[in-house]
Amino acid sequence: HYQFENVTIEPRLDKVPPLWVGGGSQPAIKGSSEYNRLAETVKRRIARADGYLAMPQTIVELLREDWVQIEACARELGRDPKQITFAQMNYFHIVETSDRAKALEVQQRYFDQYTGEIRRFDYTKACYLVGTLDDILQRIDERRRIGAEYAILGPVSVEPGVLDQQLDLLTK
Repeated sequence: HYQFENVTIEPRLDKVPPLWVGGGSQPAIKGSSEYNRLAETVKRRIARADGYLAMPQTIVELLREDWVQIEACARELGRDPKQITFAQMNYFHIVETSDRAKALEVQQRYFDQYTGEIRRFDYTKACYLVGTLDDILQRIDERRRIGAEYAILGPVSVEPGVLDQQLDLLTK
């Protein structure tokens, strides 16, 4: 916790904004401290919050399991799980093609720069929004069917020309 003196935030809010807590399970990777289970402390923190922001580096099965656990924990705490907003942040790179192999080939170049060497492209294909546009939309819909109300999407590349292109494609 931090304390500041002589700090003002304006305009003054009439009420405290909703608090969303991030976290969740992710596939374990050899050589990493990551593991595929939702920590009890994180689950309880999320169950008490106004919203749950699921991390992008997870697979849909773990996301589903996490949400079931969070809903159960909320009920144990006397809360209606429907009061918790469920969202997931995820990354994408849209390629204008209906050829999945071509899309994945292009996407791999961008995701490899983003994820580094510890996360291989098989991991990327399991967790992130890749493939054709139809594949990406299907993955977003899978998350919606689990209960996610919001998809917060981030382009994996921030190169100025590429970023502009991705934002244009996202809004088509």
